[in-house]
Amino acid sequence: MGLLLYLILIYGVYRVASKAFKFEKVSRFEQITLPGYSLIMFLITMSWKTSEIGLLVPIVVLSALIGWYQASGVTIQRTAEHDKFKRPIVLVKQNWPYIVGWVAVFVLGIACEIWHVGRISNAHILRELGEVVREELFTFMKFGNAYSWYIWAISAVSGFTYTWVLHRKESAIAAAIQRPDRH
Repeated sequence: MGLLLYLILIYGVYRVASKAFKFEKVSRFEQITLPGYSLIMFLITMSWKTSEIGLLVPIVVLSALIGWYQASGVTIQRTAEHDKFKRPIVLVKQNWPYIVGWVAVFVLGIACEIWHVGRISNAHILRELGEVVREELFTFMKFGNAYSWYIWAISAVSGFTYTWVLHRKESAIAAAIQRPDRH
């Protein structure tokens, strides 16, 4: 990987990290659609062999802990505004626990890949990091990726746990991400 690509990767990681310290509107897409899509893709790609089910149990536990930790440091700010569907607008600032959890999700994915295929190269790890950063910056790129079942499982469990913890911290979150036709 050339120096320019390393610099782009470092800049991408910086952009992802800096987003965690800005208030952003809670969205149904990020809180429900992405984890739901990940769950569906997990169910489609999982082969349900005994060895993989054995790996699934610690993945679920670790992913739930990561999602909980990521949500534990979130700052939630209610606003007096409503969106075009009359749902309340709630802002969240994710802070350091989100970044630490983001790194933990990446490391867990790499650990599962090593378990699954054996040894992987540093270049492969950097390519994976580049993809993860790209998806964080351009969310739509998560659709259509051919990830392994364990990546989808990690994403689904950590995402749904994060959303569940936010619901418990602030009741307005549920109203903010409610389906428009059910408001």
